[in-house]
Amino acid sequence: MTFELPSDLNPALVGLAWLRGRWEGTGYREWPGEEKIQFAQQVDFAENGGDYLHYLSQTFEVDADGAPVRPLAMETGFWRPLADGTVDVMMCSPEGFAEIWYGKLTPGGST
Repeated sequence: MTFELPSDLNPALVGLAWLRGRWEGTGYREWPGEEKIQFAQQVDFAENGGDYLHYLSQTFEVDADGAPVRPLAMETGFWRPLADGTVDVMMCSPEGFAEIWYGKLTPGGST
């Protein structure tokens, strides 16, 4: 994927700049004891000049035409790269779950 770094991007976000924007996809969910359903997920990464990205994920059950039927899950949080090459991820859901992830930014690799 080719993209240009905005001139006003906070320098701390260069390693995460490729995440900016909206990501969408579909799939199937099958849990033991439940009917298999098709779902869609939308993930947004936005920045406002600070040294972090805001993260918002929403999933919906969809019908055969891909139209939303009902919401399934939502979470929001922040991705914050640190000067030592690590990244802190803080997320929470309306059900009261909170998660903290951390890892190392690796050029051309994963976090």
